[in-house]
Amino acid sequence: MERQQQIAESLRSKTWNEKLQWGLDTKNLGNSLYQQKKFTEAINAYQDCLLALDLGSTADQQEAAQRQLQIPAVLNLAACMLATKKYHRCKALCNVVLDLEPQSLKAIFRRALANFHLGELEEATQDLQRAYAMCGGRRPCETDEEFSATQQNLKEKLTTKSHSLLSTNSEKEQPTGVFCNAEDREKFLRKVNYYLHAISQQQTRYAKACQNMFSEGCLESSGGSGTQACKTGKLQLERLPNQVSSMFPLTLFKCSKCSFCARRAEKVE
Repeated sequence: MERQQQIAESLRSKTWNEKLQWGLDTKNLGNSLYQQKKFTEAINAYQDCLLALDLGSTADQQEAAQRQLQIPAVLNLAACMLATKKYHRCKALCNVVLDLEPQSLKAIFRRALANFHLGELEEATQDLQRAYAMCGGRRPCETDEEFSATQQNLKEKLTTKSHSLLSTNSEKEQPTGVFCNAEDREKFLRKVNYYLHAISQQQTRYAKACQNMFSEGCLESSGGSGTQACKTGKLQLERLPNQVSSMFPLTLFKCSKCSFCARRAEKVE
């Protein structure tokens, strides 16, 4: 905190251009630290560079400060939070970016990954499907066969290095969040397909686990004694934490959101 106060004090006498340049230099330092996997130091650098954020007195200055400094620095902070498994903070940072730039592909995808690791599968799916559509994907995979075929197809496109789909500007992404480079686009679609497929498989496991928990034998037990089947064969409620820990990479068991539990809840009501 004292260090940041000293930085803020030193920036106070600088002009708008000087502040922006100092912020960009510090952001670039953060990028270098991130590439070296020095995430704590990178986080400090990105936080420092935001101290230089000055929206200026004109619309042009505000746009330049946000586009060149604020949005990239916050996105990079979100990437650091993913790398250090601080998923709630990653989500919050992505939301800040999306308030400023609703079509930011990086923010949408990183928020999806944070939700994925938090077990918020519905939210993750929505963002992944949105990212897939933004990149011109026809339809995300729904079955194992579709997933294998699509991944192989994308792999063949990468091998041929066809760049006819999109222009080949030097920038990785346009402001709208669409990749200019076709090879980068295909790699990104493979990532999105991977996570959508993983979510589909996880939801299937959730439903099966819920069916075991709420099997007729368990539901008919009374006084906490349970049936022999519940004691020996089926997944029991008190054993749930142990089951959850094995469901890599998710840490939360959201059985209340699966279709089986939803249908059962409707019947009870």
